[in-house]
Amino acid sequence: MNSSFPKAAFLQKNANGTFRVELNMACSALIDPSAIVLESHKSGYVDLHDLDEDRQPYELAELVPADDMRELAEKAKMIADELAPLS
Repeated sequence: MNSSFPKAAFLQKNANGTFRVELNMACSALIDPSAIVLESHKSGYVDLHDLDEDRQPYELAELVPADDMRELAEKAKMIADELAPLS
């Protein structure tokens, strides 16, 4: 589901500094699940494939900054190494 909201943002200051607040992300986070629940209530089901019109698979690496992806990979390897003796 793609939101038709224009990109809206503002800067917010707090004790830790200034950060950018993305309103369109917050709106999408509320509206998209609401639409799914409404459709499910109306028709009795929701085909999750219909939610992505292009049906393109998304790679996590495309959505996450490289440093975060490296940290995630390191943690996943540590978990896999700990679980390896159990299998």
